[in-house]
Amino acid sequence: MMACPYGVRSFNKEKKVVEKCTLCTQLTDIGEKPACVKNCTGKARFFGDINDPSSDVSKVLAEAGSDAVHSLPDVGNHPSTRYILHRKTATWRES
Repeated sequence: MMACPYGVRSFNKEKKVVEKCTLCTQLTDIGEKPACVKNCTGKARFFGDINDPSSDVSKVLAEAGSDAVHSLPDVGNHPSTRYILHRKTATWRES
């Protein structure tokens, strides 16, 4: 919960759960990038349609190469987040 510097993830006292990030739907609905992507000073976050080859995110993933692109295991939730980790940097470990 504390990882989000924008206060988007918060603790719902009534339900006693942490409410998850919506990727700033109020911004993406009007064609803008989520705040974490737009404000990442290291330019390490990308957002877009991975099925659109002309999108920024597709270009970055293609440039990284399929050996460096990873995702969490699909346990029925169809994860759409991709992580870039090159073998020269570290080894990706499945959880």
